[in-house]
Parts: sequence; structure tokens; C-alpha cells
Amino acid sequence: MDATKINNVKSHLVQYGSITPKDAYYLYRTMRLSDIIFKLRNRGWVIDTEMITINTPDGGMEAFAKYVLKEVGDG
Repeated sequence: MDATKINNVKSHLVQYGSITPKDAYYLYRTMRLSDIIFKLRNRGWVIDTEMITINTPDGGMEAFAKYVLKEVGDG
């Protein structure tokens, strides 16, 4: 995992308080957000997962995770 991507996600969480996979992909070109969140949690970061469900234009539904920072860890 590229350390820059981890640092980008860390900075984003500190500045904005949350991040979604779409944010991570479009802003930082990472498709491995859940892995980054896993690593941050192992470093003591307290990050909640909220599942978001939205209606799509074609009448379907889409669900995705929103990661919300609760407490910054050591690493």
C-alpha cells in the first residue's frame, strides 16, 4: 500500500471528519479504502462505519460505506 494514499486518507479524515469510497477514488485514486481504514484502526484510530443507502436514477438502490473519524490514533 502506498504510504502517500494512507496519509491522504488520514489528512482527509482529520480535515473533513469522514470519507466514502467515491471520495477516496476521485480525490486520491485509491480503490482500497477499506484496507486503509483497517490499517488506521490497527494504529489506534477510532473510525465508525455508517452504511448509506441512496435511490439511483434508474429506480434501484445503492449502498456504500461512509467512514467517520471519532478519535485520532498514534500512527
